[in-house]
Amino acid sequence: MSEEIEGGKTEVELEVRDKDGRLVQTYKQEAKSWLRNYYVWLGMMMSLAEQQGLYDIAGSLDWYNAACANTWDDAPAGAETHICIGGSDKAFDVNDFELDDLKDRVVVSAPSISAPGKTVKISAVFGVSVETVIKETGISFGYIQDTGGTTHTVLIERSVLGTPVTIPALGSATVKYTISHA
Repeated sequence: MSEEIEGGKTEVELEVRDKDGRLVQTYKQEAKSWLRNYYVWLGMMMSLAEQQGLYDIAGSLDWYNAACANTWDDAPAGAETHICIGGSDKAFDVNDFELDDLKDRVVVSAPSISAPGKTVKISAVFGVSVETVIKETGISFGYIQDTGGTTHTVLIERSVLGTPVTIPALGSATVKYTISHA
């Protein structure tokens, strides 16, 4: 396991429901798993002229700067934040660029931001047709444009769950992230 980079308090919570919508399992843990990609992206947004290298989900290193990494007010269609689920319990590595065993990637519902901006909550619902075991979750940006104009999906957070969570066949799981800054 490589270094962990702290960034406020982040929790990941899963609520699992059976095919009839009954709650069958809940799981919650602290997530200390922001990836190097997140900190490179954040630093790049703070220094508009400096180019930075980010790894997309295919493992390709591409160069970006804040002028081409879309912000909320100029983001084109497809500029989305995703929550991902996967089936690997491979140890966390700050240099990860994709979930080790991606099962699905879903666009988050509208983020909830508390006043005065200290807590951000995002969530996504995953429906499955067959029993699915979740061992890892993540957050990715779905439309980051490099200096050449090509768009990429970039993973910024990966959490390996301390205990696997099983979604029953035809069931669903809601994955929620709560990010708090004091």
